[in-house]
Amino acid sequence: MEHESSVDLQFLKNTGDGFLAVYRTMTHAFSIGWDFLNTTPCAWLCTGV
Repeated sequence: MEHESSVDLQFLKNTGDGFLAVYRTMTHAFSIGWDFLNTTPCAWLCTGV
């Protein structure tokens, strides 16, 4: 399943501690960020692991 913002994705790099994504528009960048935060367990965000 692809996220609706994937059509606007310009660059994606996965690293050992996260990822970097570059989008053409801020709308799509914020959309994927918002969805990521809404689907990520709070414990992971609070501990920074």
